[in-house]
Amino acid sequence: MQMNLNLRLEQKQTLIMTPRLQQALNILQLSTLELKELLQKEAQENPLLEVGEQEETISLDDHSSEEWEEIFANTDYAFNQEIRNDGQERIEEKVLAQPISRDEYLTRQMHLLLPDKVKRRIASFLVGSLDEKGYLAISIHQVSRLLEVSTEEVEEVRELLLEQDPPGHGAVNIQEALAHQLAALEAPEQQKEWARKIVGCHWAELTRGKWPSIRRKFKPGPEAFDSGVNLLRSLYPYPSAAYEQQQIRYLEPDIILVRADNEWRIIMNDAVYPRLRLGGNYKTLWQKRDNPEVREFLERKLKGARWLLRCIEQRRVTLYRITEALLELQEEFFSTGKKALKPLALRDVAEKLGLHISTICRATTGKYIQTPYGIYELKYFFNSGVETHSSVSIKELIRELVDRENRQKPLSDQDIASELEEKQGIGISRRTVAKYRKQLRIPSSTERKRLL
Repeated sequence: MQMNLNLRLEQKQTLIMTPRLQQALNILQLSTLELKELLQKEAQENPLLEVGEQEETISLDDHSSEEWEEIFANTDYAFNQEIRNDGQERIEEKVLAQPISRDEYLTRQMHLLLPDKVKRRIASFLVGSLDEKGYLAISIHQVSRLLEVSTEEVEEVRELLLEQDPPGHGAVNIQEALAHQLAALEAPEQQKEWARKIVGCHWAELTRGKWPSIRRKFKPGPEAFDSGVNLLRSLYPYPSAAYEQQQIRYLEPDIILVRADNEWRIIMNDAVYPRLRLGGNYKTLWQKRDNPEVREFLERKLKGARWLLRCIEQRRVTLYRITEALLELQEEFFSTGKKALKPLALRDVAEKLGLHISTICRATTGKYIQTPYGIYELKYFFNSGVETHSSVSIKELIRELVDRENRQKPLSDQDIASELEEKQGIGISRRTVAKYRKQLRIPSSTERKRLL
């Protein structure tokens, strides 16, 4: 084989990744916590920046909005995935996993409700006397004696503590904890009454696993018993378990979606990070730029400050545009909930907005939106599925089928697959149903029957 070496001129367009452009893309991918840390650091290092209530009005004169879109549309620059792809938790998830302790969270709630110093003191003492499960580890009389207050005052504060979020903290036993969880639960009152009756009148048999016996003699009837049991299964055996499960709620959303006057409104939650602006002292410093070194330093810092503020504003605009696109493409979800979530790919939104897929990926990773149905990462809305049904909506349908099933004859995975195909037109295999059921932590039909 003969090898030849040739010189050839070739003309092509490429995007040069300057340090500034890299900074813009990195700021776009930062989570709220990472951005907050970056802005605090920049405010300390750049004398021309200061934290203020109002952000500096930014003109995108160096890069018009069209140029920004061109940058984001044509770059597939590989963003830093060190933290995201090494199998470890994201750093912000480690921090946000326990934003405040259980005791601090409960104490804050109580202090907001109790202006009286004595009752606040009782509340703090009661919270500090909870065991790891959330039950009161000391008697009311002991609290009364130690704090030199009446038992009535202690009981009054304890009753208030029992109602706080999550409900049941301060209970003396599991029955009391479950009663307060039931009271706070959003469910039909009749169903809640059946659940209370099961706990209140059949507790001994319930704890010994004699569910079939209770079902037979339950006066409202077997169906009422099944309904009450389903509600009890959604409760926690001890109050602090609910706190552990709900900690994701304490994430600060980047975007808040609200319904007003029959239309959706997108609110950018800018309050979660410091608002930077060019400080008033920069004009004073600018007057001292006769010294060449000082002038060079100030010019560099001024350009850096303005570029940073532009990057933050463009990040905000990009998130807003993506949310608008999601509102249009997943409109049924925002109106009716999880069951209406459709299959959606990053490419769909990228094509709609004229941006690169990597830009959408950066912008949706680690960013959260508050909806009427809870707080979700923007990535949540991108998922695979079957035809017009997403995997999330299929899981919700499976959960509903299991909740409504006859407890004496639980649905097998094949039964569920058949129901989905006949009533919803969703053709999935038994193995797929089994996979989704396990992800939902729903026991098999044999195990579900054994529970009764």
